[in-house]
Amino acid sequence: MSLSPIANAVVFKHLQNAVIVLNQHNQVMKLNPAAESLLSATQEDMIGKDVGLLFAKHYHFVEQYLNIDQINTEILMGTSYFEININPLYENDAFAGRVVVLHDITSHKKAELALKQQNERMALLYQITAVTHKSLADKLQEILILATNMLGLELGLISRINGSIYLVQHSYSVNNDIQPGGVFDLGITYCS
Repeated sequence: MSLSPIANAVVFKHLQNAVIVLNQHNQVMKLNPAAESLLSATQEDMIGKDVGLLFAKHYHFVEQYLNIDQINTEILMGTSYFEININPLYENDAFAGRVVVLHDITSHKKAELALKQQNERMALLYQITAVTHKSLADKLQEILILATNMLGLELGLISRINGSIYLVQHSYSVNNDIQPGGVFDLGITYCS
């Protein structure tokens, strides 16, 4: 008895990536549980049907990629990013179909985007601080505006605390409600 078919079935069943096996006419031959979950379809319902039905919500995917014998790229499906690999299947040296593997890379793409945004912000901060003809007060004001907007806040302050006194040294406010020079009792601020 060969272990290969058993091992193959176990790997196919438990693989976290969505795997779809198509024949040469782009009809679904097999789906693993991850593909069933991702595409909200069952293998029983999809066997022998055109893969376009499986990707009805993402038909652009079918049009763009499923007539290509082999590809490795990234796609956006809804709000999730996937690395997609399409490889040909051969039987006795004749083209028999394709295997499509979808690997969810959403968390990776989000981290990549966050890093890109952070680098852009750091570049802006550097540009602000590197300008030599502006005063420190002007630079701090630009940094407050950038940081307040970046964080989605309505108010940005640079302040000094002296005992129980809270002194606003620089401010940026959407409503201009707190100005530099404002003095507050420390107990009524968030800094207390």
